[in-house]
Amino acid sequence: MGGWCAVQKVGDTQLSADNFAHYFATKIDRIRALTVSSPSSVINDRSVDQPLSDLAPVTADEVVKILQKSPAKQCDNYIL
Repeated sequence: MGGWCAVQKVGDTQLSADNFAHYFATKIDRIRALTVSSPSSVINDRSVDQPLSDLAPVTADEVVKILQKSPAKQCDNYIL
């Protein structure tokens, strides 16, 4: 199974929203097929001081500002 980095290429005109969605839907289908006989995960509840539901909502502008301040990161074989 190739990673997303192997699919995306500079100048690839085939990379569209539909292809992007298809790639991940196919990837999820493969993972499900490979793990169908695996036992179910055990998920234990945990107590936390502040649940995510208690956090104040943010605006899209606030998210954009945080992302713009964040350093660029990518995998070594990411082509773009």
